[in-house]
Amino acid sequence: MQPPGGEAEQIARTVAASGLAVLAAGLGLLSLVDAATPYPLYAAFLLVLSVGMGLCVPLLSVGIMSALPPDRAGLGSGLNSAAREIGSALGAAVMGTVLTGRFAGRGGGTAAGALAGGDAAARARAVETFVDAMAAGFAVVAVVVAVVGLSAAAGFRDRK
Repeated sequence: MQPPGGEAEQIARTVAASGLAVLAAGLGLLSLVDAATPYPLYAAFLLVLSVGMGLCVPLLSVGIMSALPPDRAGLGSGLNSAAREIGSALGAAVMGTVLTGRFAGRGGGTAAGALAGGDAAARARAVETFVDAMAAGFAVVAVVVAVVGLSAAAGFRDRK
């Protein structure tokens, strides 16, 4: 299968870059969530994130597979899967690092220790601290995705 050319290729690049931008926006919206956020609003933020994933992931996968000759399809599929796994692992690591550093830095200690106590006020503070730390993690990941999206869009322009 040959890579698409001309207008179709430009549309695919634009949609993929737009998908990364929507994904970054969804992550940014999730960074605004607090413990009092109503579930329908939280679900709407997740929907924005999901639309971004739906726009970019299939097109990026097709781009990888179509850039290789048919006899290298196995290699392309393996590289695509490896890149997705590495991205997921790095995203989880960055989110976990920011969350842990922020939670512990604000006096949260460990989540288990904070929630194990019998004091309702201490548990409420622990939940609030955890949610704030999670919001910081989403903000950092949103910035990373935005930078990657901008880099990808710049790379798309260079290939014209």
